[in-house]
Parts: sequence; C-alpha cells; structure tokens
Amino acid sequence: MLSEEVKKMRLQHMSLVPTEGACKFCGQITAIEVPEDWLDEEKNEYATEMCKCPEADWYRLNKLKKEKGRKRVRSLFERDQSDAVKSFLQAAVELIADEDISSITVKIDDVTKADIKTGSKGGIRVERTDTTKQMEE
Repeated sequence: MLSEEVKKMRLQHMSLVPTEGACKFCGQITAIEVPEDWLDEEKNEYATEMCKCPEADWYRLNKLKKEKGRKRVRSLFERDQSDAVKSFLQAAVELIADEDISSITVKIDDVTKADIKTGSKGGIRVERTDTTKQMEE
C-alpha cells in the first residue's frame, strides 16, 4: 500500500513534498506529503487510503486483504511453480477478496494442490497440499 511506502520514506528521511490528493469515493481533498515524482493517480490513491469515509475504509481493508493473500501465494508457490500457475493463483486471490467467488481448489500436478478461500477471520486463506504415494505390487 502507498501509505506503507510513505511511512518507510519518512523513516529513511527521504524528501517528500506537500501536495493534495482526492478520495476516489467521496472526493474529499486531503493535504498529503508524497515523493515529488508521484503522478496525480498515485496522490489520489494515497489520499483514498487515508480517507475515513465508509467506502474508502472498505477499499483499504480489501486492498490489504489482497496484498496479504498475494504474499501468501508467493510464499507457498514461488519456488517451484510456473509463472502461469502463480498468475492464476494471484487472480484467484483477487476474485475471492472481491467476493466474486467464495473459494477455489486447483490440482496443479499429481502431487500439489492449492486451496484458496476466505478464512474464519475474514482474510484470504491459502493452503498448499503436497501428497506422495508409494506402492509396491
């Protein structure tokens, strides 16, 4: 989230310039400090993250939920899955966070399965199951 980026910049004593941004939902103009090279779109996104209107509050929480879900996918599947599989799982996180679907289970190969759904606390739950079978005749 952009608010986290600005917080890190402040801690590193990087130069920020005073400007204004508008909430995407209620239009409230907010005085903000951001990097000089930020475009209006980034300023408005940051202002939206800082706004207290109900729509911005939901947007901020949903955005955070998506970021955490994508991070969980990277953590569990980064090492050994193709870019196409990782992109698909990231897209599934987006759909679940936006409540377009409630869950998805994907059999990736003979060994690996991914299960993504809304967890009991409202976050995105990402589960990886690896199974191996041994048999002798």
